[in-house]
Amino acid sequence: MRKIKDTDCQSVFFINLWYNMFCISNKMEVVIINSKKIKALIIFSASLFMFNGCSFVKSENVSSGNTSSNSSSSVTKSGAGSGLLLGLVKEPDLQNKSKNNTDFENKSLEEYRTLWIYKDKNDVSSIEKKGGIITPYGDKFVMVTNNSVVTSTAADQPNQYSDNFYSKYSSYFNFSVIISQNLNSSKKVLTEDSMKSNYLSTDQIGFPFVSRTETIQYVGNKYALVKTSQYATGGGTLRSGFDDIKFYDINNLTAVGYKRPNMNVKSMLGSDASRQISSLSDKYNKSQTDDNNNFISEKFEIDDDNLTLKRSKGKWIVQAPLYENYIHQGNGSSFNNIDTLYDTDIKVPEAVTGYDTLSVSWDIIKSKYPDAKDAVSSPNKDMLAVLTSSNLMIFLNPEKGIDNPSKTIPVDKNEKIVLNQWAAGDYIDKWSKALGSNQ
Repeated sequence: MRKIKDTDCQSVFFINLWYNMFCISNKMEVVIINSKKIKALIIFSASLFMFNGCSFVKSENVSSGNTSSNSSSSVTKSGAGSGLLLGLVKEPDLQNKSKNNTDFENKSLEEYRTLWIYKDKNDVSSIEKKGGIITPYGDKFVMVTNNSVVTSTAADQPNQYSDNFYSKYSSYFNFSVIISQNLNSSKKVLTEDSMKSNYLSTDQIGFPFVSRTETIQYVGNKYALVKTSQYATGGGTLRSGFDDIKFYDINNLTAVGYKRPNMNVKSMLGSDASRQISSLSDKYNKSQTDDNNNFISEKFEIDDDNLTLKRSKGKWIVQAPLYENYIHQGNGSSFNNIDTLYDTDIKVPEAVTGYDTLSVSWDIIKSKYPDAKDAVSSPNKDMLAVLTSSNLMIFLNPEKGIDNPSKTIPVDKNEKIVLNQWAAGDYIDKWSKALGSNQ
């Protein structure tokens, strides 16, 4: 018998017992003292958090214990092997920069797709889902994607002899925002009405020409890292723009509008991060004025509130942005845009990214495949995915060699990994059924 002391907190007990490669259920008695102050939840299982039989799936835990992170020590060696949910972003060939983006009519957007790759008996099967990044969130799957709306008003007296964009319109709004919705939902969250009510009120923007683009940097099973770039102008010399990078709870992306971030990367990093960021600040922070124009002032600063994540050599790394803050005191223009992103060697905890260790070293992968751009390994070390400029190669039991892939999937040269979630055992069949067929 176990006695639970008086507390105001919910107590959750997770029992994970492994004996002779079998799951053993155990019984426990609970005596609750002062039931008005305590809620107890007793869970019996052979696995933690996500459990069923002897199989186990674990993903990132960025908050205070609501979800968990991929861990090689906890995933069981199931005969079913591993399954990989891989999110790919195809970046446009031409990236628009907020400060100089006046091409409202031809803005290129990112394209998203998700691959579910798993061992099916002695073969490797895959399912492709286009249009978004699919991830498990709680007890369901959600899709993180973008919604776009373009609306404009023609000028009362357009200049038919001019190709100038601003002479053709009195207003033009081009918005692409990141949203999340339940898998297989086709509802469009961003509409012309919701854009106007959530973004275009006078006190929020007040410009007749606005371009806003949100892009996915990273997706886990709890949070998504989103970069926002916005450019606004009245059509003359008055202009404004900014870049912003923040973590949002995926559930908070179900609605459009200005959102308060749920956390930032810095809050999850150790003390070494502060030292490295401070060193970059000492090196790159500076202020300057234009010798030819006293109205213009520029300030360059490393912004540790906008740290971002990037894939490099088969792992997630932290990048520190150097911001350029530009102010024109004459016409009122102002920008706060990213000038440069600097790679760091700050250790990223698995609490942020989930399991992020290669079973085969990056040097070996590059020696075999010189055009390799990225790679991810299963916690069980029984599957390796290598991304090149033209293919995604899947290797089973990679520690025995990576000469011949078990499966090859064509990819675009501009695709990159933003999500990798792993499943094992019974969850492979469950995820396969939930994700359905190719589309």
